Amino acid sequence: MPISKLAYKHDKPINKFSQKDLDETFASFKECFGILEFLKIQLKYLPTSENKKFIVNQIETFINQFEEEKAYEVALKLFGIESFDREGKYTMPNFKNMVEVLQLNVFPVLPWDLNFGSLYKDLNESRYTELTEDARSLITAENDFSAIFSSEDSLHLAIIQRMRQGFLSTRSSEIYEIYSNICIAEKLEIKTTSREPNEKTTSKSLHVKSKLKVRNLFDTYYKKIKSTIAEDEYQQPKNPDLDWYRLISQAIQLRDNIIIFREQEIQLLQLYQLEKDDLLYKEIEIFLKKNNFNHRSLPKQKEIEEKPGGQGLLKKTAKIGKYRDIDAQYQKWILKNSDNIANTYEKKTTGQAG
Repeated sequence: MPISKLAYKHDKPINKFSQKDLDETFASFKECFGILEFLKIQLKYLPTSENKKFIVNQIETFINQFEEEKAYEVALKLFGIESFDREGKYTMPNFKNMVEVLQLNVFPVLPWDLNFGSLYKDLNESRYTELTEDARSLITAENDFSAIFSSEDSLHLAIIQRMRQGFLSTRSSEIYEIYSNICIAEKLEIKTTSREPNEKTTSKSLHVKSKLKVRNLFDTYYKKIKSTIAEDEYQQPKNPDLDWYRLISQAIQLRDNIIIFREQEIQLLQLYQLEKDDLLYKEIEIFLKKNNFNHRSLPKQKEIEEKPGGQGLLKKTAKIGKYRDIDAQYQKWILKNSDNIANTYEKKTTGQAG
């Protein structure tokens, strides 16, 4: 559960929380639950409303309020929810990311209390060693475990998890896999070898150099990935006797409410996204025409930034996805809608009645 170095609005690390901070977070969770209920109401108005733009804006306002809540950011950390910007860098996850990620098998974990696996009780372990079809599903109930493995250094576990995920670098996960295989083989006293590409014979000197290079690469990725993680989040809490269990319980309740919200409102959420995208593409169309761009596709980002209102428009597109992906979707949309939007724009600018 790595926590990235991000500009959190509520930037106090969880392990530095006082009782007052916890009470504020509990109150904030209550606000989040209320906002979800308001969102349900607004979504139900969307299909039949004659003013869809107004409803979309209302929904967007509630979502922004949700993302402003302290509990929202705390939940992002506890669940380890992450997202990336159009340049592939870690960025603040939005409401849509949270709705998509949370599942019943996603559990909140206090940053300083990470673990890296568990042992099942003997009866369960013996069932799994039979390699039958029944053993393909994992056990998640803690009362079925006999031991849970953890480390005195939770930051180390966060670094290893990010290295294995390969989000920052696919190569980091490959180096982790190679290094693990070498270490396991040595533990089992199994000989490993290396050879040059297109060569059939192995080389002892090459193997020695290659193993050392893998070790050095592992160390390099470890240090670089460590620099992307908010280290202070993983220290033991300043106040260990606070009601941390209640914090976890509140996060689980938010997860469950989000899942119910998603399952009940899935079609309306999809409709909202379509309406929201439609409004954005209309805005892009008018912006491009107003600034004498080719309105069939997006120009370079720098060209948009230089125009009045361009930076605000790019912020809106960044919330949806990568710039090149927005361009591809916009081009598809423009083929279906360009004539209608262009005519509407021309009537407004020439003073013609609609």
